[in-house]
Amino acid sequence: MTRGWRTLLVMATALLLAFVGLRVVEFVIAIWVYEHSGSISQFSLVFLLTILPAIALSPLGGVLADRWSRRAVLAGTTLGAALACAALAAVAASGTLQVWQVYLFTLVASGFSALQWPAISATLALLVDKPELPRANSLVQLAFSVAQVVAPLLGGVLLQAVQLSGVLVFCIAALGAAVLVLALLRLPRAPADEASSARAATGIGLADFLTGWRYIAAHPALLALALFVIANTFFMGMVTVLAIPMILGFSSKAVLGTILSTGGVGMVAGCLLIGLRRRADRLVQRVVAYQVVAGLAMVSVSLTESVALVMASAFVYFFSLAIVGAYYDAIWQGTVAPALQGRVLSARKTATLLSQLLAYLSAGVVAQQWFEPLMRADGYLGGGLVGNLLGSGPGRGIALLFLLLGLATVLASGLAWRSPHLASPSR
Repeated sequence: MTRGWRTLLVMATALLLAFVGLRVVEFVIAIWVYEHSGSISQFSLVFLLTILPAIALSPLGGVLADRWSRRAVLAGTTLGAALACAALAAVAASGTLQVWQVYLFTLVASGFSALQWPAISATLALLVDKPELPRANSLVQLAFSVAQVVAPLLGGVLLQAVQLSGVLVFCIAALGAAVLVLALLRLPRAPADEASSARAATGIGLADFLTGWRYIAAHPALLALALFVIANTFFMGMVTVLAIPMILGFSSKAVLGTILSTGGVGMVAGCLLIGLRRRADRLVQRVVAYQVVAGLAMVSVSLTESVALVMASAFVYFFSLAIVGAYYDAIWQGTVAPALQGRVLSARKTATLLSQLLAYLSAGVVAQQWFEPLMRADGYLGGGLVGNLLGSGPGRGIALLFLLLGLATVLASGLAWRSPHLASPSR
């Protein structure tokens, strides 16, 4: 094992601790908000507040990743999240915790995560060779996926055993351990580009934030690939929001939890598969092919109310997305110069998050106002051929939307496959 891989394994372990700590707290405080407010809108706002800081601060995180020590960025942002968790724990222990304080914590903690992400992604290209980048990305994704699977289970157990204050203490301990490991980690510094070096004495300026966008615009292949993934991110964002109400239309909350856990296992399996592959070529074609698989999984979910088939589709869907994510990141890391990766990757991330936010904001309106009425038993489509195919009643309008989103994903993938720009993003 090379020194770079040893460093990456230590870094991934520290990130796993941080991811688990934060995901557990996010899960628990979302439950706390719902129980204390009884409002679905206030509950949903917790999730919305995790996206807004990422959109606002990712560009700054990219500049910091290119201009500062990445070890300092990783350790500093993790320490900031730990301090935010400590402040929330102090308020909770005093018995005066209010919903707005939970919202503030969510904004702050998500902000530190947004500043951290570009440094994580840009560091991988400095630790491993280009052919090993998919495996390196899968390792980081594995840490995140494990946290996503473990957090609801661990959060539920801790909430019952030690209440909210105890959960927050657990978060502080996990983040504190991660800070210690990251602070002692020896990471290589990225080479500085000439333009950034010339501006270093004057601090961070507008040109730093525009560098990533200009780079993408100047490379048609990367721009085409980014647009393809941004479109599919919108489709996936709609699925993320609407999957729960669709499944609850024909099943129970217990079954819903099982299905979501199965999806998490699928994501872990996808990461493990990439990790076992020594080398991978034709990465763009792999991204497009696995996106087709994800689209077909979306279609299959819409056609059935069988719990077993929905579970299988959820597994395949998240399995495919894990592979898409690892290959997609590897393409960018292997193409963009190390000195620019923080700013370029953060620009790409910001555009993707904006697409995701648009999906989150529009999904409920589109489903509730348009598709659900169409698929009622007395609706325009529910009583005809479409109703015979998909069923009618609660949740089946969402199923129709899933069908269209899956077909749109397959269509977009077909167009991408034939695009001359995507033949070689590195050219």
